[in-house]
Amino acid sequence: MKEDEIEQFMSLRYLTSIQIHCKEIIRLGNIKDGGWEVCNDIRYRPRHPCLVYSFGKNILYRINWDWGFDEDVVKTYDCEVHSFDPSMKYSEKRPNIYFHRIGLFNKRNFYDFKRKWNMTTLDNIRATLGHSARKIDILKIDIEWDEWIVLPNIIKSGVLRYVTQILLELHSPGNLKRMKTVRSLYNEGFRIFWYHRNHFCRRNKAYIEYSICFEVCFVRIQFV
Repeated sequence: MKEDEIEQFMSLRYLTSIQIHCKEIIRLGNIKDGGWEVCNDIRYRPRHPCLVYSFGKNILYRINWDWGFDEDVVKTYDCEVHSFDPSMKYSEKRPNIYFHRIGLFNKRNFYDFKRKWNMTTLDNIRATLGHSARKIDILKIDIEWDEWIVLPNIIKSGVLRYVTQILLELHSPGNLKRMKTVRSLYNEGFRIFWYHRNHFCRRNKAYIEYSICFEVCFVRIQFV
């Protein structure tokens, strides 16, 4: 095997290895694409008053205004949900769901002139919303490849010390640099309790067809 094929193989083995057993896993949102798995074990489940951040980007990947996950979080746990997407306008009110037309980036108060998006860091969002003293029960990030830009900043900022569960879509994770970023989540105390290959994005290479998108769910087993 070539070096890049070895890296791809090692990445797939890591992302498809369950690192902690969650006794009760529930799916919130669309049963097909758009829904996410949450660990409902007593130690990890959100409790009122709970806080959830839901980051998306690009209306096409928001499943045409599908708010199923955000709404199910409210129905199941009565959480305060903050939804973020710099690529779409939104005015309709939903109970306990607050929409922000802003996206995640690795710099504070950054304006993307090409896409006309307002972007900033997770720690800045948390401070701006007055949540610095609150725990984030669920942090969902599905931002179409930009996760590799923002994850190192999120890890370095120390915000993850206040996060219980991370629901993360990873695109094309098969190289050593990106897997080191994922490994950093392990060092922060997070363990994979669920993974799902997103078959909506696939790639053919040499003799194998494989998914290049993984929905990976983590729980924090070490708390400050």
